[in-house]
Amino acid sequence: MSVNSYDDLIAHKGHKIVCVTYGPIAPADKCIDVDNVSLECEDCNEVLLSYDKEETRTHRVNKHGKLTVTKNSHREVNNDR
Repeated sequence: MSVNSYDDLIAHKGHKIVCVTYGPIAPADKCIDVDNVSLECEDCNEVLLSYDKEETRTHRVNKHGKLTVTKNSHREVNNDR
């Protein structure tokens, strides 16, 4: 990230700043299943701030004894090997 102080940020005053998302499914109008969100200066082509989504998992065993791991993105991973 390039912004660590007031001076770093004020240098982008008046520039076109956009909030963008990255990930498997990151449509422009929705924040669905994104892995990263960033503030970027389009004039300077710089990433000002960037944060990755922290991954959490929920482990469940169904009535058939099958383990299902659900990530924070709500996608299920099958681990019945």
